[in-house]
Amino acid sequence: MSSAAASRPRSGSPARRRPPPAAIDFDRAYVKKLSGLDLPRARIDEILTKLGFQLSGDLVQPPS
Repeated sequence: MSSAAASRPRSGSPARRRPPPAAIDFDRAYVKKLSGLDLPRARIDEILTKLGFQLSGDLVQPPS
């Protein structure tokens, strides 16, 4: 049996779910430091949300 076939769940067995990615303490000022772009907080949040990130204050959870 190949390793790819061995890692697939068998029919009728529950699939293993990976835990969601951990939230990251995100410093929006770091965007300017890294890129030189002076984006307002609302624009950074808009971009992250459109990319599927979940925002909660300064915590950002990547999409799964």
